[in-house]
Amino acid sequence: MTQWQNIVAIIAGSIIGYLVGALPGLSAGMAIALLLPFTFNLPPLTSLVLLTALYGAAEYGGSITAVTINVPGEAGSTPTTFDGYQLTKKGLPAKALGVSIVASAYAGITSTIALILISIPLARIALSFGPPEYFALGIFGLTMVASLGGKSWIKGFIAVFFGLLITTIGIDPVSGTSRYIFNTKIT
Repeated sequence: MTQWQNIVAIIAGSIIGYLVGALPGLSAGMAIALLLPFTFNLPPLTSLVLLTALYGAAEYGGSITAVTINVPGEAGSTPTTFDGYQLTKKGLPAKALGVSIVASAYAGITSTIALILISIPLARIALSFGPPEYFALGIFGLTMVASLGGKSWIKGFIAVFFGLLITTIGIDPVSGTSRYIFNTKIT
């Protein structure tokens, strides 16, 4: 792991990630997709290190513009504009950026540790799912979406109904069967 190529990959991924994250309109996923072809000739570990560093830095880089000019570089940086830009207007952009990077580092470390500890038991649970569990999970998800309607549960129900109605039109992603296309040809 401590080979010089991996350290260079971490530094390069971080620099590129900060730049991509700070540019509004570019996301961490888009940056990974754009950089992926350049990793084909690299060793697998170096490629993963590069892409992981890029992703983490891009996620934080979105808060740079969110704090300084109230424009989130990443969609996930939108909440940073609420408090971060207010500190900038008070003349404390360095404090806002410092809090943002500490929170980002804490979240990254904590979630990585949680993933290491929980992934194997969670995979066992996921592999034990059958049709009844998937049905219950689907109903739970639809109920959660319907509850977003707030006090008017009918609005939430109507939104779920129209969402389900729209997803039944077109080609079934599992079987490839055409559904409700009224004899039009889909290519």
